[in-house]
Amino acid sequence: MTFWKFTSRLHAAQIILLPEHFGGRVSVSARSYAAAPLALVKELRSASGAPITDCKKALEAEGVDGDIAKAFEWLRKKGQATVMKNNRAANEGLVGIAVEGQAGVIVEVNSETDFVARNADFQAFVKDLAGAILRMPPTVGMDGGPAPSVLADKLDIPRLLGQGAGGRGFPLSQDLKDLVAKIRENISVRRIARLALPPGAKGFVGSYVHNALNPSMGAAAGLVAVQCDKLPSQMPALDSFGKRLAMHVVAAKPRFLSPASVPPSVLEYERELIQAQAAGSQKPPAIVAKMTEGRLRKFLGEISLLEQPHMIEEGNPTVAEVAARLGKEAGCVVDVVGFVRYKCGEVEGLGGEMPAEGLK
Repeated sequence: MTFWKFTSRLHAAQIILLPEHFGGRVSVSARSYAAAPLALVKELRSASGAPITDCKKALEAEGVDGDIAKAFEWLRKKGQATVMKNNRAANEGLVGIAVEGQAGVIVEVNSETDFVARNADFQAFVKDLAGAILRMPPTVGMDGGPAPSVLADKLDIPRLLGQGAGGRGFPLSQDLKDLVAKIRENISVRRIARLALPPGAKGFVGSYVHNALNPSMGAAAGLVAVQCDKLPSQMPALDSFGKRLAMHVVAAKPRFLSPASVPPSVLEYERELIQAQAAGSQKPPAIVAKMTEGRLRKFLGEISLLEQPHMIEEGNPTVAEVAARLGKEAGCVVDVVGFVRYKCGEVEGLGGEMPAEGLK
């Protein structure tokens, strides 16, 4: 247990007993009169990109009371926050992939220190884990019912670890326990996703690993599912397209595949934020409505993979334009039908940011 002592000009000293898993992070409300701790100010600046003075104001604002998430929302409504800086590193470890033909698996395994991520036994477990999940039937780890047609990311990790066999022939769960005992550091499988084309479809899964320790693992990775109406003769060009698109996914951090796949709740949330920012503009309601729709279109283009400018292609055409051009050259219809992106330690961001993974 950890003891914390807090004092302020308006409050007597308080002794609070916290469990160790709080990791030393604590927020004590002293309403808007108490100065925001410097550590919280720095954390909010890192998450939002806003100036330090504005972060301090946000944390001390009425109704915020030192709450990071509320302070972030306060900044966004004031137009100060930068949405693309939402993700904050939370853990060390590695992201691993395994790909074969029309299917791929991506995993994130966390450790307490980056030193362990360079350990050969740790890396062997990450490789065994991704390979074992790829070899399993697609319905394993699902809560009943058929497997999704493209992306499966809501998986029962304990069940997968119990049924999958590692390189030694033991269940993955046993391999994980043995690894923890050997390295003497807490290790956890944080998330797993499968990406595969529907049965009978033609195409492939492309992949890319960023800051790779070896071809199958690194600090971040992306998978993309590319479907074709027929197998073209120019498969090398398609393979190159898949890798370059996976590189783009890792760098550009799309949240959804297309504007049509963005949930209504996400749109409504962003609409409310835009309207709150425009509330003090003194503009007529018709102008505010037009501004809101324009900003929503821009927002959809930023978070939808197919609408994003391709960061790897010369001239930065949209991803949809690159796919159409490639299909015309190859004599087939090229359709990007799904993707998934993991970065080690990345957490669900503040302000409603979603994990970076999507499907059509």
